[in-house]
Amino acid sequence: MLITKNAGGHSLTQKITVPNSIRPSDRERGNVWLISPLRKRLPIWVYFASSFPAILISVVLFFEVELTSIMIQSKLKCVNTTKSIKGTGYHLDI
Repeated sequence: MLITKNAGGHSLTQKITVPNSIRPSDRERGNVWLISPLRKRLPIWVYFASSFPAILISVVLFFEVELTSIMIQSKLKCVNTTKSIKGTGYHLDI
């Protein structure tokens, strides 16, 4: 686009207008840059209901990491059937 503009002299390309300063777009809050995630009050049951999936995901991720570590480090024949070779950076992650 730049080559076409410079070669032709004038092209019909759209330009982006950039303001001179950066400021928040919400005028009624003033110069506050941080937005609170809890702008409105939530019912108390929402906090308890969301804690169950959070705990479940944490447990699943923990077991996934632990089982993967056990499978990689094990000397079992069923795991090493692919005859994979551990890379040079293997021990840096442990």
